[in-house]
Amino acid sequence: MAGEKVLKNISGVYCRLFDHRPIIQSECKYFVREFEGKRNDREVERLNESLQKVRQIEEEIPKCVEKANQFEELKQQLRAARQSCHDILVKEEEDLQHERREQIKEDAKKDWEKFQLEMNEEEEKIRKEFEQEAEKLREKYGVKQATIH
Repeated sequence: MAGEKVLKNISGVYCRLFDHRPIIQSECKYFVREFEGKRNDREVERLNESLQKVRQIEEEIPKCVEKANQFEELKQQLRAARQSCHDILVKEEEDLQHERREQIKEDAKKDWEKFQLEMNEEEEKIRKEFEQEAEKLREKYGVKQATIH
């Protein structure tokens, strides 16, 4: 019995000196408890922040949908305005082309009248020269004008 007691005492001393498992286990459990406690608090705070953001987003979604509808209406109005501007530009271009054609016609008419006037003047000049030359020939050859006609 005395040997058993000594053996028990030695094994108790040995466990206290060299077996740190119970202390390490209790330290690990304490660390895990503290870590989870702090982490849970942070997680709860983060979840609350996320929940607030989600609620804000949920409040903004109908406004965004309304704005999107307004943008669609604005887009249609801009298309109509663009089409109107295009029509106006086409009409102005047609008017400018018409005015240009009219100007070209007027210029051509003026050029034609100028050309006719120059031709008439040239014809008159040639006729006068012809008459003068004919008169000179008549005088030279003594032919009377009455006999020619």
